[in-house]
Amino acid sequence: MNLDEAHLNSARRHFYPGAGCQLSAVEFDAAESSRNDHGSKPALVLVHGMRDHAMSLYPLAEAFRDYRVISLDLRGHGHSDNPGSYSLVEFLADMQATYDYLEIDKSILFGHSLGGHIAGRFTAIWPERVGALIMADGMGPPAISNSVDSERADGDKVAATKSNGERVASANSNGGRVRSASAESTRVDGARVKSASVESTRVDGARVKSASGDSANNDDEALQFDVSRWQDTVNLINDPPPARIMASRDEARSRLMSGNPRLAPALADLIIAEGVEETPQGYSWRFDARAAMIWMTFSHVESEQALRTINCPVLVVTGDEGLDYWAQMRPWFKGQEAIYQKDLAAKYSLFANCQSAVLSQAGHMLHYDQPELLKETIRHFLDGLT
Repeated sequence: MNLDEAHLNSARRHFYPGAGCQLSAVEFDAAESSRNDHGSKPALVLVHGMRDHAMSLYPLAEAFRDYRVISLDLRGHGHSDNPGSYSLVEFLADMQATYDYLEIDKSILFGHSLGGHIAGRFTAIWPERVGALIMADGMGPPAISNSVDSERADGDKVAATKSNGERVASANSNGGRVRSASAESTRVDGARVKSASVESTRVDGARVKSASGDSANNDDEALQFDVSRWQDTVNLINDPPPARIMASRDEARSRLMSGNPRLAPALADLIIAEGVEETPQGYSWRFDARAAMIWMTFSHVESEQALRTINCPVLVVTGDEGLDYWAQMRPWFKGQEAIYQKDLAAKYSLFANCQSAVLSQAGHMLHYDQPELLKETIRHFLDGLT
């Protein structure tokens, strides 16, 4: 992969007020074409995941020059402020501030991982501002665990990755089950789900069930209130860990590449350039570890209720090595392929108008592992909207 330097240099970085902090976003093509040049197409808004930043999604901006593309740095990430408070409602308030400041009327909204959670909830709350939604592994882990802990667990959670940008490596191309050499696209034509097929995960004595209705493996563990997880999050807020200090940008790059062996070197260089800052002690990632508190501020059950209200076209993209990724964090996911597929189908059925695609040889970090397939899949989806 070679990056278009002229296109990169034409990007404009914005700084503007969010919900009690300063936010930053990058607008692509702003310097070389006016907004009117994009005709009647809506803006394409990109929202990254935990420990990532706006420029990691540059391959999408480069591929969709026929759209006005805006990529956000979420609070606590990249060039946005680290306010120390990271609830879902604050991320949503930041999204609203972004749309207002950049005068985004109607949009195509893309969210990866944490960004998918935010994008999905934003679409449910402000449907008039989103014409289509794209969720890249952005609906959380499969609900097949033997612990209440999985009810909010997500691949962006602080425990899921090594600190300060070292992402957990995807399974290598020989280890995952490869479905095809290209993205598979399947339209979900089933009736819209009306009943609560995804039962609320409760800690008051009720039996825990998965998103597809499968019971948790161990009732005793499932009924436990996870005190340690709450204690860990409170301790994270009161006593956040110091930023990892690295000797050089080369060290940061080496760490990034070791966790993401499929990442193109040119994109890795861009991620380091925008995501690492020099400090008096050395180099550190532009990320606030306290952002992990978001997973304690909302319920996936409530999110699924919100997703059921979405009527715009939706594309859900996952990787064929996605289960391997989740199994690195939750060992009981290992080997649960059938239940994982059933859980994905249940999630697709939450939407009134949903297409799904599985990318070959890709884990959770779809835009790192298979950027070309991701672009092709999104282009096919968007072309079908017109």
